[in-house]
Amino acid sequence: MSKSRKLILVVFGSGAVAGLVLFSVQHFTVIPLIQAAETYETAHSEVPHEAGGWQPTEGWERTSFTGSQQCSRVLALPRCSSG
Repeated sequence: MSKSRKLILVVFGSGAVAGLVLFSVQHFTVIPLIQAAETYETAHSEVPHEAGGWQPTEGWERTSFTGSQQCSRVLALPRCSSG
C-alpha cells in the first residue's frame, strides 16, 4: 500500500471518529436545548414556523441526518481552511 493511500485512509478515519465524537457531544448537550426552545417557540407563536417546509421526523431520521452532517463537516473543515 502506498504512503498516499495510507495517509488518505488515516485522514478519513480520523475525520469520521472526530465527527462521531462531535456528534455525540452535540446530541447530549445542544439538541435538548434546541428542542426545549422549539417547544417554547411553538407554544407562544401565532404564526406557524416554516409552514410547508420539509423537516426530518423525530428519532433516528433526525439523528442520522445530524450525524452524517457532522462527519461531513469535520472532513471538509481542513480542506476549507487550507485555501
